[in-house]
Amino acid sequence: MDCKNNKKKRPKMPNLQRAKQFAPFDALTGLTAALKQAEIEHAKQYEIQLEVDLKEDQEI
Repeated sequence: MDCKNNKKKRPKMPNLQRAKQFAPFDALTGLTAALKQAEIEHAKQYEIQLEVDLKEDQEI
């Protein structure tokens, strides 16, 4: 049995359909939002520490 003879030629998939098929998906629901929230909290802590450091530098 020759497998090559049994295969039917398929039409080429349009690029838009390929993009949808291989597009990333949110496997862990809410992960993106949680990461964004953690980033915001980290930025706030960094800003607070920066303000403290600047005040200390001005006092010297």
